[in-house]
Amino acid sequence: MTKLISLISLFLLPIVNAGPALSAQPTSLASVQSETIQNQDNKTNDESLQLALKNVSASAHHLQQTVHEIIFEITRQEEVVVGQPNVVGSTVIPAIPAPTGAIAVGGYFPPREKYMRHFAQQAHDLLVMLSEESLSLPFGSESDNNLSANLINIKNSLNNLRSQNDELQKLMAGPTYSNLLIGKQALSMSDELDKLKKLLKDSESRLHKDIKQLK
Repeated sequence: MTKLISLISLFLLPIVNAGPALSAQPTSLASVQSETIQNQDNKTNDESLQLALKNVSASAHHLQQTVHEIIFEITRQEEVVVGQPNVVGSTVIPAIPAPTGAIAVGGYFPPREKYMRHFAQQAHDLLVMLSEESLSLPFGSESDNNLSANLINIKNSLNNLRSQNDELQKLMAGPTYSNLLIGKQALSMSDELDKLKKLLKDSESRLHKDIKQLK
């Protein structure tokens, strides 16, 4: 009888010892499920932020194109075609090879009012779009410190652009225009847009890596 009890005890001992391990399995599964849900939420948030950054980048690109159009307008110069040696005033001009066959002479033309009005309105509208699209960016709330710093710098760059555009709008209001002052202000905006686009590109790249890791 004693031997039988001993055998039964030996048989039951692994089952009794396995009890805590078996009861731990649901907890472990719940932990895995929670982590999976968290990763999915993070991926969704990253994808939404990535889309917002792309929209801001597109508007920044179009705004910079408009700024470049302004620069082109205020740097127009009279040109002469020189397909063969020529004399302009007291200057002897040698033949200019293809593809242009032309050189600029004299000062800059006055900006044309209809173009100034058009580009000023276009720059204003695009900056409004840029500001509205930037509202969906979670400035400073990202766990990635570098990405969070980028978003704060993007916000600062947008604030700089608003101030610069306000000054540009004043210079382009007419009825007289200063090629030099408009040119300086437009170049400042173009430089700021270069900085903004670089920040946006770096942020998109970081998000792309994060999304790949969460897949």
